Amino acid sequence: MVRNHLLLSFIFLMTSAFPISGLEPSLERITIYLWCDLEPFISEENEEIPLSREEASRRALEEARIIISGMIYGYSFTYIPYDRSRQAQEVFDLVPVAEIKWGDPYLKIVDSEVHGKRLFLTITYTLQAHQARRLQSWKSVAFPVASGKGESDFFSGYKEKRTSLSNAVKEAVRNHLRKRLANKPREITGEVILASSPDTFVRAGLYTTIVKIRLHIREIIPYRVF
Repeated sequence: MVRNHLLLSFIFLMTSAFPISGLEPSLERITIYLWCDLEPFISEENEEIPLSREEASRRALEEARIIISGMIYGYSFTYIPYDRSRQAQEVFDLVPVAEIKWGDPYLKIVDSEVHGKRLFLTITYTLQAHQARRLQSWKSVAFPVASGKGESDFFSGYKEKRTSLSNAVKEAVRNHLRKRLANKPREITGEVILASSPDTFVRAGLYTTIVKIRLHIREIIPYRVF
C-alpha cells in the first residue's frame, strides 16, 4: 500500500511539471546568487572583451534559468556505472524534465555589483502556484538527499559551468547508490531535483560545483548471472 501511494505521488509530480493555465503566482520566491567573469579567459566568436554589464547580466540570467528549472522541475537520468570486468564504460545522461522559458517575467535580477573583474548578481524567481506545490512535494522524506562535487575545464569557456553541474549531480547519485548497493548494477534510472542552488567556483584551472539533490530511483537493473 505504501509503495502504491508513493508511486501515485510521483506520478502527480511528473504530471505537474508543465504549466497549467489560469494559475496566479504564489508568494514564494527562489533567490540565488551568481557571478559572471567580465573578462573571460576564453572569448566567444565576435565577442567584445571586457563584456558589457548587459551581456554579463544576460549570461547570468540564462544560467539562473537553467539552475532554477533544475530546482523546480529537475531532471530524469540514466546511469551506467563503469565496470572494468564487464568492459562497461560509464554513461550518465541527464535530461531536464521541463524548463522555465527564456524571457519569463517572473525571473528577475534584483541586485548586481562589480567586484574586480566579476559581476555578482542576486536573481529571484516568483513561483506560480503549481510550481510551489511541486517544489513542496519534493521535500517529502520519500526523496532522500545526496551531495556531490563535479568539475570541468575552466579554459574551455563559461558554458563548461553546465558540465560541472552535470558532473556534480552524477557524483551525488553515485554517492547515494554506493551506500546502498553491494554490487554494481547494469543500469539505474530515476529523477533528481536540485535541493538548493549549486555553489560554483574556480580552482586549479577547473570549474568546481558542489550540489545537494533530492532523488527518486525509478529502476535498478542488475547484471544477469548465468
